[in-house]
Amino acid sequence: KKITDQKLIDSEEFYRLITENINDMITIVDFNLNIHYINEEVQKKIFGYSKEEIGNTNLHELIHPDDRENLLFQFTNAFTSGQGFLEVRVKDKNGNYIWTENNGKVFTDNEGNQKVLIITRDITERKKTEEKLKKSENNYRLAFDRATLYKDLFIHDINNVLQVIHSALELSSLYLSKPDFSKNMEEYLQIIEKQVFKGNKLISNLLKLSKLEKSTIPIKTMSLNPLLNNAIDYVKKS
Repeated sequence: KKITDQKLIDSEEFYRLITENINDMITIVDFNLNIHYINEEVQKKIFGYSKEEIGNTNLHELIHPDDRENLLFQFTNAFTSGQGFLEVRVKDKNGNYIWTENNGKVFTDNEGNQKVLIITRDITERKKTEEKLKKSENNYRLAFDRATLYKDLFIHDINNVLQVIHSALELSSLYLSKPDFSKNMEEYLQIIEKQVFKGNKLISNLLKLSKLEKSTIPIKTMSLNPLLNNAIDYVKKS
């Protein structure tokens, strides 16, 4: 019995030495999420709680409110399937939420009670990196969509301008040798001049749009109704 007791002490010391010197947090909880064991030093390094504080806490209380429903769902499934995986935010002693990756394994203790052994890893930095990458990807996608929109608008409008100029030039060439149609020539030249002005304005507007993407410009509220009504009147008159 003495030899067995000593082996048990040595075994407990051996496993305590391992659990207290790894980077992952090891937790044993029951079906009600009460904590029965936790490697204190690692927990303190990640979350900052003392042994007394963490020992009197229900795991559910430390989980971010938005993650609790998923936690209970996955936890119930783990007891059915024997294992589970979950990413949740856990509140540290300062009230900040830390992203964690959790792998759970169900086992039966010496008294026949089912419990879960959870290996927890801090993945906050990984989550921040993923969020930055996602934000960057969204920004590039928006920029690409805007560039495509500007390109399509520009091609459509500049084609209209060039088509009108081309038509005016063709008509001008027909009347070039006929002095009686000099008034028509003036009209076509005016049309060409207006289209050149329109083309320049189109390019200017495109440059303004590109500047809006690069700088912060104060925005004010305005009514679109007068502009739309003017556009409608213009189309009707045309």
